[in-house]
This record gives sequence, structure tokens and C-alpha cells, in this order.
Amino acid sequence: MLELVGAVVIGIGVIGGVFTCMAIAAMLKSGSEEY
Repeated sequence: MLELVGAVVIGIGVIGGVFTCMAIAAMLKSGSEEY
């Protein structure tokens, strides 16, 4: 049970981190295009 909870937390953390990086990259790209 504990391993399952750990795997879920790690999975959410990894997905969240990737999504955050993609969002920041998209914001920087769109921001540079405006100038």
C-alpha cells in the first residue's frame, strides 16, 4: 500500500514538473515573439 502511494506521488510530481517546464517554455516563447 505504501509503495503504491509513493509511486502515485512520484508520478504526479514528474508529470507536474514536466507540465510546468512546458508551460514556462511556452510562456517564454510567446513572450519573445511579442517583442
